[in-house]
Amino acid sequence: MSCPMEFTKRDTKILKGIAICLMLCHHLFTFPERLDGVGFVSVPFINGMSFAMCMGQFGKLCVALFTLLGGYGAYLSCTRTGGEERFTARHLRSLYGAYWRVFVLAVPISLLLRQAHGSPFMEDLIYCFLGLRFTYCNEWWFITPFALLTVGFPLVRRFADRKNASPEGSFLWLIGGNAVIYYVLPRVMELPLLSAFAGTVFWTELYTTLTLLPAYAMGVLMAKYGLLSAAKALCARRRSLCCAAAVVVLAALIYIHPFNWLAYDFINAAVFIPCALALLSTRLGAFIAPVLERLGEESTSMWLIHALLCYHWCQKLIYAPKYAPLIFLWLLALSYAAARLVRLLYSIPARLRAARVKGSAAK
Repeated sequence: MSCPMEFTKRDTKILKGIAICLMLCHHLFTFPERLDGVGFVSVPFINGMSFAMCMGQFGKLCVALFTLLGGYGAYLSCTRTGGEERFTARHLRSLYGAYWRVFVLAVPISLLLRQAHGSPFMEDLIYCFLGLRFTYCNEWWFITPFALLTVGFPLVRRFADRKNASPEGSFLWLIGGNAVIYYVLPRVMELPLLSAFAGTVFWTELYTTLTLLPAYAMGVLMAKYGLLSAAKALCARRRSLCCAAAVVVLAALIYIHPFNWLAYDFINAAVFIPCALALLSTRLGAFIAPVLERLGEESTSMWLIHALLCYHWCQKLIYAPKYAPLIFLWLLALSYAAARLVRLLYSIPARLRAARVKGSAAK
């Protein structure tokens, strides 16, 4: 039985629920060029930007949040169960299983709606199935780098568990590595000797994975040193002070995020999570936590489905409510319902087998 102040799987689901909400905001309100004959109404906010667009830009943080939580969960899971090979195989199976469950439904629906597909068709279909190409939905791009991070987890774990490791030293190494990834590697790849390799798909996928590595490693380090459990305990002891600080810090994060997200979202995400934990410790937070937990349970399928709805299949329907908050709630409800439907469809064979076994036992 876990300690009440321990950062639990339920907390992870709740934070994933927040992350999927940010993702929906990001895709709904950040890319007006992707809207075809539709729009939304939102109140003005700062620097001539509407509140919806500001939250949409801040929603980009969802990528670092999901990545950080992935690293956090990976370290705890592997520490408790042991066996890095089993961990890697299990998590890859879970990731691609979720992707394929949506993929095999999305392809025929897209074809029925006369959505464009790659050519030649079968070759493109195979590449998409393997997660090497995303003709049917570009927003599925996260599959490949997260799979590579999962494969590379043993190396990240060895870095975190190295001899004489300390929190301060590890975080300094992480900041230095992040600087190399964002400011040094691109310059190195511009050298004539490497320019041909820099234009390959392999390098593109590898570099995308490297840009996510700091967030993943941050999650591993936060798990190793129990930082989220410590933050949760602090929020419980100093609730009023922590909530006031969280509001100020979140406002600052939202304001500065457009200027620093590209290279420093791994830090933004690490700061955002304790703020969210502080606000979740309030009565209002406790009230909405069960809703966020349900969303977190379906967050993978919702990620794979929502972009199909708002960009490819029924954009006019999604933006029909006109006002930004209503559009967000509408897509949230439809994505969650679709995710539950997918879960139901794939549970039918197991239910039928269970019913047959039960019937045989009764005889």
